Amino acid sequence: MVYFTAPETAKLHAAEEKAVQRCMRENGFSYTPTPSPVDRWEPDNPYGLLGENQSRVEGYGITPRILEQPEHTAPPQSRFPTEARGYPSKKKVGSERWQRALLGTRQQTVDLPGGGQVLVPENGCVAESRRKLYGADWERLYYLFQTLSNRVITEVTENSYVRAAQTRWAECMAEDGYAVATMEEARARVTRKVEDADRNAAAVRTAVRTELRTALADARCQQKVSLRRAFQTAQEGSEQKLLSQYAPELHRLRTLRNRAVAKASAETDADADGPVRTEGAHS
Repeated sequence: MVYFTAPETAKLHAAEEKAVQRCMRENGFSYTPTPSPVDRWEPDNPYGLLGENQSRVEGYGITPRILEQPEHTAPPQSRFPTEARGYPSKKKVGSERWQRALLGTRQQTVDLPGGGQVLVPENGCVAESRRKLYGADWERLYYLFQTLSNRVITEVTENSYVRAAQTRWAECMAEDGYAVATMEEARARVTRKVEDADRNAAAVRTAVRTELRTALADARCQQKVSLRRAFQTAQEGSEQKLLSQYAPELHRLRTLRNRAVAKASAETDADADGPVRTEGAHS
């Protein structure tokens, strides 16, 4: 419930930015929507699990990801939290009133399981637009389950059953000529080789071949030792413990999430059909 597909992220971001622009205009300010922060190379699972067919064609996705980014590029912006959005600086917009209209003047504290806290805008166009798109309870529920999700991932990676499976995976990789203790180490070696290639054509081709061979061996060993099943079993056990405690909150988050995605998709489809006149809009 706290993860979105790339198309969902793009639609939600576009809908939110459009709402922010409309809100700023109603307050007498101009605002240019920021590009979608979608990172198409983001893995679809947090554990580094691979499918054999995908790894044969794409490897880990490391080479294109590195080569497509210019040097000194900032990390992709996140829609969460607001502070990471990268809005224009005061010097660029030339008005503190513009900043206050956008980000508001008050913040609310969201308490997290385990004692942590997150500050989110309580007023301003960003906060207003997010409430309209996601619902008033979204911030609290999103950060609650983001924290719980991270807790699950930690518990799963530390699970004795998973660790035993990873030991068998490392033994399998060693038989194929890869002396790596963890999946992270296998990826790190490929990353270093791609970075060392420094866009030299011959070196890049060598790095690509290395990545494809390593990823394919990785995927086959994962399959051989049933690593995916080990992770899945451990995750289900960890999630069930939390669901017994937070089931109503998860149901509410799912409802808000589905509504937001549906609303953003409808707006995107409407934009694709042609320009729609917004009530109260002005040049």
